[in-house]
Amino acid sequence: MYDEKLAKIHFVMAFVSIIFVFITQHILGLYGMPRRVFDYVDTPELIMMNQIATVGAWTVGISYLIMLFNMIKSAGQVRNADMKDPFKINEEYYDYRRRQSHLTSST
Repeated sequence: MYDEKLAKIHFVMAFVSIIFVFITQHILGLYGMPRRVFDYVDTPELIMMNQIATVGAWTVGISYLIMLFNMIKSAGQVRNADMKDPFKINEEYYDYRRRQSHLTSST
């Protein structure tokens, strides 16, 4: 079963860190940082914002490693679903292999 706690941690980490990366890169562009150059201008503001974007990028990578770990761990813990109520929504599962119509009442 997929661990929802790890999935929520992955989502929050990925969401926040992607915002850190791309909003920071947008602001750097507004500050006039040149693109596609080997070495950047030695301005303290640009250096600090590039470091923020780098930390955000590493955090994105870590969050996707958490997702990958969660998927591999979940694949190893195979459990059959309860076919009476597989999604735990308190409804009866309709078996589509039956020849009975949906509209036919079972009572």
